[in-house]
Amino acid sequence: MRMILYHDDTLDLNLERLCDGLNRHSRGVKFVGQNQSVLIRDDLISARTSYKTLELPDNVKFGGRDLVMIATKKRYDNNYFYEFVGNVGIFSFSAWETLTDLPEINGLMYFVCQMLSDNLPTGESHEATTGCINDFLWDKTGIDLGMKSASLCTVCNKQFETSKRSSKEMEVFGTLEAILEQLGRASRKGMSILDFWGTGRSGGDNLKNGRNDGTFDVFLCHNSRDKDAIRELNSILKGHEIRTWLDEEQLRPGILWQDELEAQIQSINTVVVAVGASGTGPWQDVEIRAFLGEFVRRKCPVIPVVLPDCEEIPKLPLFLSQFTWVDLRKQKPDPIKLLLWGITGRK
Repeated sequence: MRMILYHDDTLDLNLERLCDGLNRHSRGVKFVGQNQSVLIRDDLISARTSYKTLELPDNVKFGGRDLVMIATKKRYDNNYFYEFVGNVGIFSFSAWETLTDLPEINGLMYFVCQMLSDNLPTGESHEATTGCINDFLWDKTGIDLGMKSASLCTVCNKQFETSKRSSKEMEVFGTLEAILEQLGRASRKGMSILDFWGTGRSGGDNLKNGRNDGTFDVFLCHNSRDKDAIRELNSILKGHEIRTWLDEEQLRPGILWQDELEAQIQSINTVVVAVGASGTGPWQDVEIRAFLGEFVRRKCPVIPVVLPDCEEIPKLPLFLSQFTWVDLRKQKPDPIKLLLWGITGRK
């Protein structure tokens, strides 16, 4: 699934930076922010006529499954926040300042969450304002509560848990939970989500995602052939405030990477050994053995992780198979929660 975000000339939103932050917490959804203005010809938006006269930039290309979201200060004739015609939606921030002190960028992130929920089996919209992301918000006054609550109610959570869910829907649901948490924490502090990410308080946007003393929560040991899957896992862990060490983010150009790797092996708190369909790589085997030595010396947890592309349980090296592993192909028990337990020691 792809979400493409635009604004018209009535708003000035840093959509590229918003989407960068969303993608760091996303799995199964690609967010694309375009700071090119879209032209909405009508002064008052009507769900059918205004959509027919939209002028999108020449380079806009999207497929049947892509969602296009356009933000504006212009008002709907029915006073809604938004409507969708096909896969294109216009999101109105008319009189926003009378509803909340939070910035429009937080509101746009809230509507992104509503769209994700609409594409999942989480139940119907709520008539009443409850603080759930599925509240309909008839008179708009619940938007401030919605951004600060930034959650799914127990009814909607149960609806999703008891429904028939695909692996893709599980990924999107995980993304929804991760970005709702970020939105709620920023909004309760009265902060723009972009400022919140910029302070490093989110756990997903601070420099190198490490502590000031240069230590990290987990080292991501992997075969280079599994880089895409590791990037997704890296984003998920960051969304849960885990300080990750990933080679492409932490290795400074021009230095001996073996020296840097050795230094991290001596101080890292936990190691994830990811194994995909390609098995373990030559350098990965060396890293694994080094971490096992550290495990013996200072009881550093070593967590084998089976990546989603494995059709069968991979044959792990004998010395690695002795550790309790996490299988990302399963839905229950939640493998991400198990992995977080292994990394943090907190169940």
